[in-house]
Amino acid sequence: MNSTSLKQLFIPDRPVVFLHAHCDDESFLSAGLLNKLCDLGRQCIVIYGAAATVPGEEKTVIRQQQTIEACSILGIDAVIFLKYCEPRYSGVPLINQKTSEISREVLEVLKLRNVSMPINLISYDKNGGYGNKDHKVIHKVGREIRDNYSDVSLFEVTLNRDKIKDWIADAKTRLSPESLPQLEYWSENFGLLSNKIQFGYELTNKELELKRKALSLHTFYNKPDIFPLSLNTFDFKNVLGTEYIHIPS
Repeated sequence: MNSTSLKQLFIPDRPVVFLHAHCDDESFLSAGLLNKLCDLGRQCIVIYGAAATVPGEEKTVIRQQQTIEACSILGIDAVIFLKYCEPRYSGVPLINQKTSEISREVLEVLKLRNVSMPINLISYDKNGGYGNKDHKVIHKVGREIRDNYSDVSLFEVTLNRDKIKDWIADAKTRLSPESLPQLEYWSENFGLLSNKIQFGYELTNKELELKRKALSLHTFYNKPDIFPLSLNTFDFKNVLGTEYIHIPS
């Protein structure tokens, strides 16, 4: 997908709101899209649904700091963290909340930031990308907001299941297990099949470098000797060099 079609995909003169779940999801799933939209002069906001700071959990504070830095190098300075966290922490887990409550929270924080309707909203596909429970909640939130507000155009970032499986089949013969995604943490039906994906944005070499740099700033889960940072340029581009969008009916 070239820049012209990207301009057409997201309705002009509307803010583009990315609704992600965790710190580093913005880099893994949408770094190139974020950077390109910023270069095009579009107003972009990134909201995190399950990345709140939790008292006594220093990691949550550091992860937010790393996220702000990663978003900054991608061109984003409008970063919002909702009050919900991952289920491993003792705060307010996202997965325990009603979808309607989370949806109201999203709209309220946008209002406080003077982001007015109509908007382009980007959430997750029905499988939550790789199947994480928080990601599936974000999918439901995106659908609920779209269904209740006619001036919201919804798009869903996803993974190309066919392409990733093909890459893994080949990479297994060349790479160490550490350089492959840990599929035991992914759902069997991760992402979407190719024929269910309407758009793919192919990152430029500069955007690929920015994506790798942004991922590397999230130090808790992205290490230089494991997937995806351990990949050479060829494999990194093959598995993460295109970012995919599903447009729900």
